[in-house]
This record gives sequence, C-alpha cells and structure tokens, in this order.
Amino acid sequence: MYPFKNIIQAVMAATLIATAIQSLPAPAADAPTGIWEFWGESTSVSFEDCAKDLRKQAVHAAAGRFYMGDDRILARDLMAKYIDQYYENFVVAHHVLSQKQNGKNFFMAARVTVKPEALYEDLKDKLFIYSPKSNPLFYVFLNESINGQPVASASGRAVINQFIDANGLNRLKTDLPTPAPNTDLDASTEVMNQARQQAQIYEVELVVFGSMTARKVSETQLYFQNAVFYEVQMQLNLMRVDDGKILTTLDKTYRAAQPNDADALAAAIELATAESMKEFLAWYTSHWRKAIHGAAEYRLMLTHFDDKDVEVFINQLKAFHPSLRFFERNTYGGIAVYGFDYSGDTKILDAFMRKTLARQYQVKTLGEKKMEIVPIRY
Repeated sequence: MYPFKNIIQAVMAATLIATAIQSLPAPAADAPTGIWEFWGESTSVSFEDCAKDLRKQAVHAAAGRFYMGDDRILARDLMAKYIDQYYENFVVAHHVLSQKQNGKNFFMAARVTVKPEALYEDLKDKLFIYSPKSNPLFYVFLNESINGQPVASASGRAVINQFIDANGLNRLKTDLPTPAPNTDLDASTEVMNQARQQAQIYEVELVVFGSMTARKVSETQLYFQNAVFYEVQMQLNLMRVDDGKILTTLDKTYRAAQPNDADALAAAIELATAESMKEFLAWYTSHWRKAIHGAAEYRLMLTHFDDKDVEVFINQLKAFHPSLRFFERNTYGGIAVYGFDYSGDTKILDAFMRKTLARQYQVKTLGEKKMEIVPIRY
C-alpha cells in the first residue's frame, strides 16, 4: 500500500544517517549521460576543499532543477546526505575559472559539468523521486487543552478530520506510529523531524498541526435562560511534508454560548475548527494545484539565486504588473522554481523579461511559457 515505506523505514531505523546512506546501493554505472554546466564559487581552507564543495554544489543544484518538471523529492534531508557521499559519480568535468589565496582563506570560481539525467535515474531508483497525488493525503497533529488542562480526548482533531472528509479531501485514516496525534510539533526540532519522516513513510503530503486552547469564559442568565460561554483559540499551521515549509498559518479566537458547559464547549470547538479549516481550504484550493501540479500559466526557474536574490527578482516582477500571482513550487540547491499567473499582454511580459531585465539577468526559454533566469555574474 505504501511503496516508499520499506526503504524509508529502513533508513529511519538506523542509529546514524550515515549508516543509512551506506545501506543504499551505489549509483548505477550505465545511467544516461545528458550533461549540464554549473557555475559557482566557494571559499574554504584549501583549494582541494573548494573544488569538492563546488562539485557538491553542482550536483545539489542539478537535483533542484528537477522541480521544473512534474516530480517532487521525497526525504530531502536523506537525499542531501546521499548526494554528499556520491556526488563524484555525477560529475563529468571541473574547470577552474579563477582561484586565489588570502592567508588561510582559499577562494575558487569554477564551471562544473554534471550528468542530471544520470542523477535523476539514480534518485528515482532509490525512491527519492515521486509524483505528487492530485488529491494529496492530509494528517492532523493537534495539541488540545481545556481550562488549562491537557486533554487526550482529541475532540478538536476529530472535528478537523470530519471537515477534511466532508470537503472531498483525502487524509490518512489511521494514526501514524509516532509521534502521538496530540503532540506539539513545535516542541523540538527532533519531534518535528520525526513527524515529517513518519508522514513521508505513509505518503502524507500535507500536515495540519498546532494547538487548540479552550476555556470557560463566563456563565450568566440571558432572557431567563442559563448561558455558558466558552472561548477557543486555534493556532494552526499547514505544512508541506517533503521540505517542512509552512505554507500558511492562523491564530484566531472564537466564542460560543449554550445552556450548559458540555454543549457550550462542543459548540465553541465546532465553530473554531470549522472556521479555521475554511481558511486553510481556501488557501489550498487557490494555491496547491498552481504550485505543485503545474496549473499556473507560467513556470519559472531561478538558477544561482539565494533567498535575497529571489525576493528582489519576484518584487521586480510584481512591480511590473499587478495581475502577477506567484506560487512557490520549491527551492533546493540554489534553484528556486515558481509557477505564476499573468493576465496581461504576453508580448509585453516577454519584452520586459528580455529587455528591461537584460542588464541583470540572462533569460532562457525552456519551453512554452517556461523560463530560466540566471544572474549575469554567471
């Protein structure tokens, strides 16, 4: 039922991730030979270390380019360790452009030629590559408390699960082995990583996690009837499991009144969870297919961009036309891939890309409405 389960469970069971890497077969020798050139810089303690770092950078960047297609990467943390060990198998050539030494610091700029097709086939063979589902699996972790006391009843989580089912979404119907469904994933990085690892084993792509805090606010008489008021604070996050990115968050408080404590609490929980999930559903409906399944009109790959470079470039495009809406597909190895919609004149957009931005970037056409942007420094 879960094709990724055996390999990932074996990996997660290892005491050290290095041991898990050693257990994976080495890359095949007869893989495809298509090549791609990477340009980069490195500073380290020796020229040899600079060269190794640049070759690793090149292979990681080649993996990041896979997001331009329809596939995604599973167990990214483990894949990064795998590439760090086997990167040389995918490097064809290394040409030093410049190098210099300043005391104990060594600098090198180089062009590295790698085999992305061979890398893709190898990562696919190791089950690091997968195709996202059209209706992905959700899973819910919710830490709940009532009147200052932790509870294990999971009433809030149950209502969220009911909402997921009622709206035609897909969820894992069984509990993950660990951590427990009422775990606070923000408690530690270890807990969060454990949750992501287990979720990937069971092919969960989206996790809703956070806390629900309910408390009795007051009890009074309204129109000669008893009225008990309960308040529920929902702090929720929607997380993409493969890379741990938080897609959207909310922190809202809701109140409800009923004649008695039990009904007032149930009503407040029902209201809070339903309204919160409506917001998440709205985000999911408008963003997920655009970002993950190629429903956006254009697809854009930013090569050799760090986070600041990405922000500057996206802001330049947003300033160009108010109709531009961006949907981040993923970022890995200095490669950022976005989908975007644009309702203006295509010729004007093309002219802006190739003329206005030409002083800073090289624009490459990768297919119909698919572009790669590379800073001129490379």
